Formats: sequence, structure tokens, C-alpha cells
Amino acid sequence: MTRLGKYHKWILWVLVLAALAGGGFYYVKTKANTKTTVETTAQTSEVIRGDIVSMVTGSGSVETARAQELMAPGASTVLTVEVEDGEKVTAGQVLYTLDCPEVNSSEQVLSQYEFQLEELESDRADLKRSAEGDSTVLSVNVKANQTVSNNTVLMTLVDTQQMTMMVPKGQGKDWIAGNKLELNLLEYGTTLPATIQGEPTVTSNNGLEYLIFSVKTDTGQRIAAETYAQASHLGTGAKVAVLLEPQAQTEIKASADGVITKLNVREGQMIDAGTPLYEMTSTSLESQISGTKSEIEIAKDQLKQKQTTLTADFDGYYYAAATSEGPENTFLQAGDSLDSGESLGKVVDSSRMQIVFDVDELDIEKIQIGQEVNITADALSDQKYTGKVVRIAQEGSVSSNVAYYWVVIEITDWEGLKVGMTTSLEIVVEQAEDTLLVPITAVHISQGQKYVLLADEAAAAAGDAAKPSEASTEPSASTGETKGNRAKSLPANAVIVTTGISDDDYVEILSGLEEGQEILVEGTKKTASTTPEGMEMGVMGGGMPMGEGGGMPSGGNMAGGMAGGRG
Repeated sequence: MTRLGKYHKWILWVLVLAALAGGGFYYVKTKANTKTTVETTAQTSEVIRGDIVSMVTGSGSVETARAQELMAPGASTVLTVEVEDGEKVTAGQVLYTLDCPEVNSSEQVLSQYEFQLEELESDRADLKRSAEGDSTVLSVNVKANQTVSNNTVLMTLVDTQQMTMMVPKGQGKDWIAGNKLELNLLEYGTTLPATIQGEPTVTSNNGLEYLIFSVKTDTGQRIAAETYAQASHLGTGAKVAVLLEPQAQTEIKASADGVITKLNVREGQMIDAGTPLYEMTSTSLESQISGTKSEIEIAKDQLKQKQTTLTADFDGYYYAAATSEGPENTFLQAGDSLDSGESLGKVVDSSRMQIVFDVDELDIEKIQIGQEVNITADALSDQKYTGKVVRIAQEGSVSSNVAYYWVVIEITDWEGLKVGMTTSLEIVVEQAEDTLLVPITAVHISQGQKYVLLADEAAAAAGDAAKPSEASTEPSASTGETKGNRAKSLPANAVIVTTGISDDDYVEILSGLEEGQEILVEGTKKTASTTPEGMEMGVMGGGMPMGEGGGMPSGGNMAGGMAGGRG
């Protein structure tokens, strides 16, 4: 009995394990055959007629479009304070006067550069020189296309209009500057009108004293060397024998290093005043002039930054110096010392305020210069402001794989707004009036075609889907494709449409639909899980029949053991 009981327990455990194995097999099979069904509930809507506006929206903070920063030009002392925080100021109004030693030094530097430029430009003018008076060319020392250095003597002239006159002292003692004379040139047989210039000098010759006058002839014969003449004094009528000599020689020198490009006179030639003498070029002189002009501009900019009388550059409001941590120099007064570059506040343009906001790469092409912008300040929600687009970034900055471009909005009337206020912006990019509209969820896209589903053909579409073998294969008159092919690409109740602008809710229909047509709109979705019919779900508790899937065989060692035990 004892052995039989042990065998009996062993048989029971085998049966339990077999039942569990079979139940586990059917459990997995059941899970694998469970189906999930998604059901979409359809809603309908009508094609309506109305107005639609497409906008780009954003937000940004109010900023000053133009501001003049006021700073101490150097270590300074305040002389006067002539403005108060928040005061409205006008262009040119004096705000501060300072004493700054650095400014005096800057003014001297500027004066030196300006004087240097005057000299250089005078030298440039002498690159093309003309005779100052009637002259005789005594010598020419250069040739055309010759390279010369600065101060090289190019030619020598004698001014034949200006001469000296030697008169016996006793006869000319009463002659003074400005007296008019007539000079009868005996050698040349002509008479020249002349005027005495300056005071005479006294000289001696062979024990006699003579007066040397400087005279200038008005017109007439030129003389190249000394000659005798008879001078008639037009005031007293006295006639005196005099000796005339031409003026001293004049050397014409090059005003800079350069090249002679043209010679207009020759040696021995008698020329009139204003006759061109030569022309030359000088690259080194032009370089010096350009460099000096640059230095003057730099000096002017530096001096402008070091003005000791600080004035407003434009109409606006003056705001005293302040940082993010609070105000500075609140009680500034005459006699206070300032460090170089220390802030004295700023003037804000009262006519121009701006907002800068970012537009992503999908919308930036819709933004154009001059577009009107509707502005609402978060702190002043009951007030509406307008502005216009004045600048658009040409290069974007990338954030999270999206490129953004800044856009500058100028606020035309900003009364009440303060710098730093947060605003909401709306830019109307497109709008249409009295146009066909459908909900944006009614438009579908397939293979590049936009279409809408008609509600009154939904039932027919379902019937056609149930009987695909009955679909016609005749070509469509409009598309050239067969109806069978179209049924595979688009539903039977689909209408291809052309769309226009859109907003968050509606899209404009340009063609394909008529007002009042009923269409399907995408609605809500329901999800359910189902199990195929005929599936055994209770196997886990019952096991499988003996002999199926590896049950105990009808004969074997177990039976033999039991029989042996009985014997």
C-alpha cells in the first residue's frame, strides 16, 4: 500500500503540470489573437461665406529706438547742472558744463592737424603753377616727364611789372607811396604808367645820394635789364631822370616729390600774369593729405566725446544715470568730481520707441517693411497701439533646429508706454473678405492633392468600398485616370479643392466647393479591444485532454512497477 500511495501522488503531480502547460499555451495564443479597433466619429459642417485674416503673432519688450549717452570726457569737475531727471528737453539744450583738462590738449592736437592740412593743400595747388605777374623766364632747369624732389628749382623768373627806380635825393624827397608817375622809357620808346609803393631807401653813388623807390607799372613795355627813363610826377609836374631796374629774380621750386608732366614756357620767354608755367603729379603728397584728413576726423571724434558743455542732440526726455542695481549720481551738483567715462545719464528720443521680436523661418517670408502692427501692452490691456515694420534681419540664429529672425517694430504713438514693458504683437499678412470658408480640419492632403469629403456621398462611398469588384475602369473625363484607380487614391466622396489663406480655425476655398455644401469634418476617435469568436478562454482552469500534447502513455514502466508491487 505504501508503494502504491507514492505512485499515486506522483501521477497526480504529472497531471497538474500537464494542465498548467496546456493552459499557458492557450493563454499566449489568446493574447496573440486579440484585435484593437479604432472608430472615428464623423461630424458635418457647411461651406460658409465670410472674412478671414492671416496673422503672424509674437511678443517683445518696449525699447528706445535712439538714445544719447552722456559721459564725462575725462577726469572732470562739474561746473553746472542744468537738467532734472525726467525733464523734457530740446535739441541743443545745455544739460551739464564741466571742466576737463584733457579737452584743452585735444583742441591743440586738432589745431595742429588743421594747420598741417592747409600747408599740404597749398603745396597741392602749386603742382599746377602760373605766373603771378608779367615776367621774363630767365631759365628752365627741368624737362617734361622728369622726376624731381621737393624744393628742386624748376625755373627762374623776373617780374617785369615790378621794378626799382633810383632818383636823385634832392629831386625826389617829396615823393611818397601812392604817387602816380609816367615813365618814358628812352631805350624802348614807350611810356608806362606807374605807382610808387612803400617808403624809399637811401643809397650813395659817386658822392651823391639817391632815393630807391619800388614802383609797379600798370601796363606797357616790359624790361629785362636796367634802363634809363624820364619820370614825370603827375602831382607836381616835375620831370626827373631816373634809372630803372627789374625786380629781383624769383626761383620757382617743386612743392613736393613728384614727376613733371608738362612744361608750358621756355627760357627767355616774356609771359603775362596768369600764364601756366608747368604741371606735375605727386603720389606722396596725396598720401600725406589723405592721412592728415583721417587724423583730423579722429581728433574731431575724440574732441566730440570730450565736450565740456554737454547738450541734447535731439528732442526727448532726460533720464539721470542708473543701472540695473539702482540710480547713480542722484544728487550731483557743482563742484563734484567725475571719473573719466562716468555716466551722467541719457537723452531718449521722445518721438521714437521700438519693439524687437523673433519670427521663425516658416513665417519670416510673410513679413515686409512697412507692414502695420497691432500692439497690446500686458500692463495696459485696455489701450491699443500701432506700429510698423522698419527692419528685418538678413541672417537668422538657430535654436532647437529652428532658425529665428529678429524684426524691428517702430511704435508711432507710444504715450503711456515705458521702456521694458512686455507687449503682444499681431501683424496682418493676408486677408480676404466675403470668401468661401471651411473648418481647417475638413481639408485633407493625399499625394500632393488637397481634398474635402462631402457628407451627402458618405453612404455611397461606404457601399462602393464594400464592392470593389464593381468599380468602373472607364477613364475619367477630367483626370484621364480610371475610376478604379481614383477609388484607390481618394474616397468616392472626395472633392479636390484649391485653398487660399488660413487662420487657426478656418481655411479659404478658392475652387472646388460652393456655399452651403455639407462636408465631413474630422471628429473624435474611440479605441476598443475585441477577441475573435470561438476562442477558448477557460482552458487555464481545465487543462487539456489526456493523450493530447504529451499525456501519460497507456503502458510503460509505471504500469509495470504497479503490477510488480502487487505481486
